[in-house]
Amino acid sequence: MEIHAFPAGELETVFRVLRTALNPVGPLDASERQFLETYSRITGWRWPPGSELLPIRANDVRIEGAHRRKRLVQLASIAALFNHPLRLASVLFVKTLASSLAVSIFFIQFAILQFHQGIHLTPVAKPEVGNFDPVNVLWAIHRGASCNVDMTHQWKYWSLMPLPLDEVREKCGLLPKLEAKREAA
Repeated sequence: MEIHAFPAGELETVFRVLRTALNPVGPLDASERQFLETYSRITGWRWPPGSELLPIRANDVRIEGAHRRKRLVQLASIAALFNHPLRLASVLFVKTLASSLAVSIFFIQFAILQFHQGIHLTPVAKPEVGNFDPVNVLWAIHRGASCNVDMTHQWKYWSLMPLPLDEVREKCGLLPKLEAKREAA
């Protein structure tokens, strides 16, 4: 799943949607800003220094293409489920956004609700709180989408075996983990 599906002309809207999903009514805290900064690294988009991203009404969002609208709702869902406890205004924003863009909302919500929000949805696993790091998940999805080989399906890796690990990663298009990326910056 690629998460940088938007042309440059739509990125301000995308960031305003994510900002609104994180916190529709108040200022962003440091962890919410980190979420936006991580996505900014992925897309290369920068909002003007010294300015705050303004919230956007769900009905004012205009994104072209069904695929991009679906991806936006998925990203907004991750952002809305970021906080514990959930912010009702964030959940309502995403629900309205999905309805406005004619997109179904079911992505990783199940896992987030079960293992981050502590809502018991399955008899197999006990509910837990705080086991979801949206910033790392966002970066991991980007890493997977940037990789140029499918390592889970008929991958012919033998030619890479004698190479140093850093060279193998480069040939496969495997980006560094977020911590390594932060240290390099």
